[in-house]
Amino acid sequence: MATPTAAAPDELEHLAASAEAIEVPKGFRVEIIEGKILVSPTPTGLHALLVMDVHDQIRAVAPSDLGSVDHVSLSLASTSQRYVPDLVVCQRSLLDSEEWLFPAAEALLVMEVTSPRNAEIDREIKPLGYASEGVEHYLLIDRQKRLVTLSSGPENHTYQFQTTVPFGKPLALPEPFAVELDTTRFK
Repeated sequence: MATPTAAAPDELEHLAASAEAIEVPKGFRVEIIEGKILVSPTPTGLHALLVMDVHDQIRAVAPSDLGSVDHVSLSLASTSQRYVPDLVVCQRSLLDSEEWLFPAAEALLVMEVTSPRNAEIDREIKPLGYASEGVEHYLLIDRQKRLVTLSSGPENHTYQFQTTVPFGKPLALPEPFAVELDTTRFK
């Protein structure tokens, strides 16, 4: 996998300004990935149920100072990309503002759920970006391959450790969650 690259500062400013100027149609979101502006539809019902299921399991065991939220915008300082993960776990205090763009480096865990249209981005590009920012845990729920992968230990733009289980098998999440993620309802 290649290391994420940052665009020139003037290009980044242009991309950010362009992304913010887009009149996003209802039901769509905007991300900046690999120097391109992506406008994507929001998730399907099954996708949303899967996110809700993981959110509920994490909230049940996470310390009260952590927040588990969906679809917030994360800024990757090292590359000036902007991702909108399906789920972010971070300190609640980070979210206590009117800001809409948060530093990815502040996330403890991010989760992406693949869709047919974005699966390769979630499998290949986003893990590099999150690891480059030092996000400790990247949880990938791959609906096409029916696998759940937890990547941990970000170092040199990549994750050093991965644990993968098929749908239906539990996946151990580390502290501060310390829960076996139940994947039996994943579709």
